[in-house]
Amino acid sequence: MRILPVITQLKAECAAELGTRVYPALSLEPIKALADTPAAYVYWVEEFGQAPQTIHTSQRRALRFVVQTVAQAAIASEPLEDARDAILTALIGWQIGPTYDPTVHIKGEIIEIEGDIVWCRDIFETAQYARSV
Repeated sequence: MRILPVITQLKAECAAELGTRVYPALSLEPIKALADTPAAYVYWVEEFGQAPQTIHTSQRRALRFVVQTVAQAAIASEPLEDARDAILTALIGWQIGPTYDPTVHIKGEIIEIEGDIVWCRDIFETAQYARSV
């Protein structure tokens, strides 16, 4: 699965909340200070095909990807929630391309709290229809 369209979508739609701090997770740009947050990291986690119903060689391939968000834990403001709200708004219903289903949100969870930093993982799914020629 290509993640650059997801990164492009988030940079365009979440600029107020994330600025340009949207990265492919393979780079895992380090968070050096609270000033580097909030930030989002995108990576794909799973893809699986469904058996075609006919002998034709068209197949639906489900694709799951993650947006992992890191932000400062704050009482007076909620930067993690603001960033996640913007990410969900940008991705739910969005299509990566014309051969993809609209994106749906599968689940979200806090995966780590370290001092003033909170990490949250949101899992999304779409599907692409592949056909051999």
